[in-house]
Amino acid sequence: MSTTVSVICLAYNHEKYIRKTLEGFVAQKTNFSVEYIVHDDASTDSTASIIQEFEEKYPDLIKPIYQKENQYSKGVAIIRNLQMQVQGKYIAFCEGDDYWIDEYKLQKQVAFMEQHPECTLTIHNGFRLNDRTGQLKPLNPYKVKGFLSMGEVLVESGGMTPTASMVIKSDVWKKMPVDVFKVPEVGDRPRRLYLATQGSVYYFDDIMCVYRTDNMNSFGGTIMHDNEKSKKLLDNMISFFDRFNKYTDFKYTDAIELAKSKEYYLYYVREKMYSEAAKTYYYRENTTKKEKIKDFIKWRTPKPVLDRINLCIDKIMHLRKSITKGN
Repeated sequence: MSTTVSVICLAYNHEKYIRKTLEGFVAQKTNFSVEYIVHDDASTDSTASIIQEFEEKYPDLIKPIYQKENQYSKGVAIIRNLQMQVQGKYIAFCEGDDYWIDEYKLQKQVAFMEQHPECTLTIHNGFRLNDRTGQLKPLNPYKVKGFLSMGEVLVESGGMTPTASMVIKSDVWKKMPVDVFKVPEVGDRPRRLYLATQGSVYYFDDIMCVYRTDNMNSFGGTIMHDNEKSKKLLDNMISFFDRFNKYTDFKYTDAIELAKSKEYYLYYVREKMYSEAAKTYYYRENTTKKEKIKDFIKWRTPKPVLDRINLCIDKIMHLRKSITKGN
């Protein structure tokens, strides 16, 4: 039987998280075949043994790759290599520190793509989980469900689109020109934009995954504490947007300039250069007065204090929900 979906999962020193990731995989309910390619990049903790445990229990589902030497440190394009090996008509992603929380996630996305052959990518909403504080918040990358314009895919005016939300057409992705879309340390954004040039993109507002932040085993976690990496990310993204503008014959220049402004905004926020962040075109044009007041308070409150306040608010909201249910 041919494979309908291949799921790519990259893991490295994820012993704290990988079990929840794998549990989300095997809980999926589908009327089609799925394979889970779990790539352990020579972890030095017990990640590999946990993967092996699931491999033995679910041999028809879990297809692990155990590296003896770390491939990432050698500069190997792991995702690119796996992309050429997988058998699925569609490819989904979930890194080893993220996880799915809807057992019908794959079924929903694939069923939609089967009904809409022009659709090259589906994505959905998710939670952002702060690994340090335990705070859980919706990402809300877009305001409403539906097909997205190129401008919307470019700018992501809400929160970020989680990797674990993506289901893509395999044959389309395999034709992606690497010289245009390769961005060091970043795969998702260029991948989504390429797929948007080849067909339509659909967004589900269902919350179906959890994306971890402040995890030091991930690139997203390290750039928050590494000025050099943060600046390099900015430079790489600006360079990519210029290439993408040329690739699309300058049809989306205005949206691309806004996306570039957003990259500067994100960089200034990471570097705590808040006055510079507030000056960016993206911030001035896409932030409400209410949001600006919130930012004014947030940017001037020490992070440990802010974390404690947010944690207290979460506890109060949880308590209110419990009381409401009890009544």
